[in-house]
Amino acid sequence: MIRSMENAVHADPQISELISLWVNGFPASDSLGGFARAVRNSQKLAHKLQQKLEELDALDHSAKCLSSWHFAPQRFNTVVENCEKIILHLPVIVEVLQECVAVKDKNTAWAQKILHTCFHPKRLIQLALLAEFASAATAGAHQFDGKADGSHKASRLAKSVAWLKHLELRLNQLFSFRSPEGRVQEPLCLNSSYSKGYLQILQNNFDLMQSKSVCSHGVLVFFASGATARKELRQWIAEELGAFQNLVDLFMKGCRGEVEDAVGASLAPFDIDNWPQNGSPETLPCPQHLRPA
Repeated sequence: MIRSMENAVHADPQISELISLWVNGFPASDSLGGFARAVRNSQKLAHKLQQKLEELDALDHSAKCLSSWHFAPQRFNTVVENCEKIILHLPVIVEVLQECVAVKDKNTAWAQKILHTCFHPKRLIQLALLAEFASAATAGAHQFDGKADGSHKASRLAKSVAWLKHLELRLNQLFSFRSPEGRVQEPLCLNSSYSKGYLQILQNNFDLMQSKSVCSHGVLVFFASGATARKELRQWIAEELGAFQNLVDLFMKGCRGEVEDAVGASLAPFDIDNWPQNGSPETLPCPQHLRPA
């Protein structure tokens, strides 16, 4: 299921670019790579980030994790963890990137690219929705791989239909304008009362209805116009929800494919038309189960 999730998010070029710029982009001669990777690899950048957090009296548990977290690019959980930390500390990150631009060194172009590409309201909405999708999908994936309860593979397969139904319902509640029964509904990501949502946390920490600008030595290096009214902000969110519904559909198709393949393999001993013609019972996936017969 983790592979299905990775394939789904990388199917959208804009989301794939966000992940690269914020999380796991590789460093180069003129770039520190993804922001999370840069914080992990650069003591100077990590110290500057931690210093800003202390200045703003925001040195809590999550803030410490932001500058000291051990980057693990091989785990998709990296995306979930970093998106959450970035959303919680966007104002601090803007200040750090602004200082990188002001210094005028080899990291200036890297910082400017993140500011120009990632801090427009619609891109920040994509980041929050990515965190929401990855968080829900990862929780569901851990049930299938046994990390949630340590259950046996056969037991997990028997429960897979119920788990898939629960995961599909959760993703529907978060992103869809229609319930599974076809009724019109407001997605939780669009509901301001859903206080635990990443989009709502983003709006509280980094108001998307305010224009943002960054100046360095009297030169405007970044400007993003905020939404002029709540109606326009909801329209932006609704547009991005449509794109994420496609990611949800791709992800669920991949999950169903994995379950259907496993169910098919479990029914192989009952395929009396093919396996007697193609070999002995030892050619089956679990020959020991047929030896008594």
